[in-house]
Amino acid sequence: MTDRITLDQWQGQSIRIKLSTDDGSRLLEIAPLNGDGRASEFGPDDSQAQRLRCAARIVLELNSSLARLMQQGKVARLEIKRSRPRLPFRLQRAYEATVLRPQIEELVAPLVFDSTSQTPLRAFQEFGVRWLVEHQAGILADDMGLGKTAQALRAAGQLIEQGIIRSALIVCPKSLLANWEAECERWVPRLTVLRSIPLKKESDEVWSAILGRSHIIVTSYEQLRPLPKSLTTARLELVIADEAHRLRRSQSKLVKAFRLMNTERIWALTGTPIESHEVDLATLLSLLEPTRFSTKSTASDFTGLRSQARPYLLRRLKKDVLSELPHVIDTKELVELTPQQQRAYSAARSQPLPKDAGEALKRLTLLRSICDVAPRNGASAKLNRIVDILQGVQEAGEKAVVFSYLLQPLNVLARRLTREHPLLGVVTLTGELTTAERGRVLQDFKTNEKVVALLCSSRVGGEGLTLTEANHVVFINEWWNPSANAQARDRVVRIGQERIVQVHRFRCQGTIEETLDQILNRKSAAFANIVDALASGVQLSESDSKELLGEVLGELGPSLQPCD
Repeated sequence: MTDRITLDQWQGQSIRIKLSTDDGSRLLEIAPLNGDGRASEFGPDDSQAQRLRCAARIVLELNSSLARLMQQGKVARLEIKRSRPRLPFRLQRAYEATVLRPQIEELVAPLVFDSTSQTPLRAFQEFGVRWLVEHQAGILADDMGLGKTAQALRAAGQLIEQGIIRSALIVCPKSLLANWEAECERWVPRLTVLRSIPLKKESDEVWSAILGRSHIIVTSYEQLRPLPKSLTTARLELVIADEAHRLRRSQSKLVKAFRLMNTERIWALTGTPIESHEVDLATLLSLLEPTRFSTKSTASDFTGLRSQARPYLLRRLKKDVLSELPHVIDTKELVELTPQQQRAYSAARSQPLPKDAGEALKRLTLLRSICDVAPRNGASAKLNRIVDILQGVQEAGEKAVVFSYLLQPLNVLARRLTREHPLLGVVTLTGELTTAERGRVLQDFKTNEKVVALLCSSRVGGEGLTLTEANHVVFINEWWNPSANAQARDRVVRIGQERIVQVHRFRCQGTIEETLDQILNRKSAAFANIVDALASGVQLSESDSKELLGEVLGELGPSLQPCD
């Protein structure tokens, strides 16, 4: 058994904190210092002492029974076991917040157990983590694809595990909530995560119940309009603002809400080259350091502003870290269906699955198409995210090819970009065009600087083209056969491509897409051959049909089981 001891002050009282290690568990003992004057095992700046002191304060502040023992001059004891990763809870109501928030033992565990091995970072990312840890206010403006999420989470994890802060609030677009949860599981698996998306009438109660009661709380920008009262009164130790370009309009309600928050640390993440936008940069900096910067700073001396801003901003381009990067950065994001998509998906899924293999494939295709676009109004979580990505591609002066094996998502995306982002030029390549029209579309994409994206049918653009003018490949959806997707990707990843290529893929959380992904990873060739045959109208034998329905569809959940 190993004991570690340190001293601290709590409510004006000297206390002695002892941590005992035995058989994988930890016993934390907190007792009044009864004048014995025993010296601390650690110096005042020792990291272990800091962690123990933070653990003791969490226990005494959140456990009233143990706090009373201390006040009575007795020893407060708490046994702690190494916590296992838990799925993030999603809180909408006040009673959920109280019941589902992490236990005190879970909050204390990272402070009393040594860190386990973690997913490695690249050298430039490790530098980014150190830079964030050292900056209470900062803008991480790395180029798209360099891992801003990983760096921010690992930096927040270090601060939490060292006892410097207790919790972090992450604010992101609604479409990225699921992806942040997945990234937390990958980069900081020892920390507890809550998603706070409360109903408006219960918002203050939910926030009051969870602030300081989870290592990481993830919420959306929409939840901050208007700002819950609890977030105006609480001292927020760390706020991470993802896609921070949403905070560049100084008079927006969102920016005003951020100004009302009382933050100790705030990190803004954006892949946009914000240095070229005077007012945008000034607005972001005024959120980070309101006493030093204001939006009026740009009126007289933008050159001076840039110079003053340099210590607050870290930006690396892909070309700066080329030697550390793979030739292709392939990312997969989890998104959540919009409410309109969710209603359509639930209705389609509730119907019994036909026994005939061809009809079953139609049902699966319908479910997958709903994951792309809601059939009635065109709502789409994927397209919301793709618009954000294309805006970043445009501002970086780059180009993208967007693939879909279905035409509807391409058409919906084209109309939306034309209507809402007329300066973001796009052209569309589908099988409906003549040979001459295809040639003009491709020439426009390759030579017109204003054309940012080629919206391309996977069946038409998946073979025979060289599109090295682009260095982003975006899949709205992918074909059942991974080799077909690889062929589409290789229109951009091929000889003549001189830049790092970023591939963007999406999966809708809790849908057939997630499950099919797992199936294809295990038996892609066999499954793809069967589906390709069905899609081509080839009649399968009874054994083939049973294999498809029994072994594959059976894994998609009880509501997709074949009906008798």
